[in-house]
Amino acid sequence: ARSPLVKLAGPTTKVQESMPVYAAPYVLDDYGSGAVMGVPGHDIRDHAFWRENQGAEPILTVVAAPADNSPASSFLTPGPGDEAYVHKGMLTMASGPFSGQRSEDAMKNIVVALQENGHNASHTESWRLRDWLVSRQRYWGTPIPIVHCDTCGAVPVPVDQLPVRLPELEEGQLKG
Repeated sequence: ARSPLVKLAGPTTKVQESMPVYAAPYVLDDYGSGAVMGVPGHDIRDHAFWRENQGAEPILTVVAAPADNSPASSFLTPGPGDEAYVHKGMLTMASGPFSGQRSEDAMKNIVVALQENGHNASHTESWRLRDWLVSRQRYWGTPIPIVHCDTCGAVPVPVDQLPVRLPELEEGQLKG
């Protein structure tokens, strides 16, 4: 169901934008409670929902593919290549004082700016495991550690060598 347009304004800005508000059953029911923010410029499902309901309306974006060292346009218009940009890149002109910064740098600079303005901010990574057994098998292998021996074939790791210690990973090493 589509509601009337809602006026939005940030606490430190004087800019107001109209924004359509929808109630839709496409949201994942196991994600948790609360509102879900649609980001059609940077999420594939949100992009498809926007195009279905807003048609040719341009989509505001805050990250674009790195081109030259100048910030990209802030709007994605319908046409060839009209798809959500889901990668790290360069912040667009819609990103205010962070425009033109690489995503990695902007994340750090935004946290610093929030902290300097008295906000309790820090950079964190969070992962959501939907199926813990399958997810852990992608990294650890099967739940019972197996050694592949050239002469014996696949055999369980001997009990005296358990638990198998996994290597320490650096932050962000599992991405990409």
